[in-house]
Amino acid sequence: MIDKLLDWICPSRAKLEEYEATLLICSARIKFHKENIQRLEDLLADKKNEATTTYNELSVSAHAIHRYRERCKGKGTDEEIRKYLYKGLIRQLATMDTLPNGHYTLYKGVTGRIENNTLVTVIPNRDIGAPKLN
Repeated sequence: MIDKLLDWICPSRAKLEEYEATLLICSARIKFHKENIQRLEDLLADKKNEATTTYNELSVSAHAIHRYRERCKGKGTDEEIRKYLYKGLIRQLATMDTLPNGHYTLYKGVTGRIENNTLVTVIPNRDIGAPKLN
């Protein structure tokens, strides 16, 4: 009984070498699997990026700016209106991976029509007053 206790407390040199070899094998396997996981995550991120609309791909057309000014009584320079509408596009993109063609609520009272990652026109919701830029 005492021999087993001593072996447990202070294992023999052969046992220590066996434990060390097992530890090295396990460490190598862990490293291999971590590298594999990282490679797969990179591949997945690349595939997702191909299918995802990025912020740089979104744009606001001059027509949308003109329609916002005309239909929603928006005031401000073209650049101010462009930034305002762009923020609404970013909010929509944040809720999904891609921004397919269609109608999206940009702000309370303002709906925008998206085609090929471009805001092409702005439509006010008739029952709600459109928000003002300033």
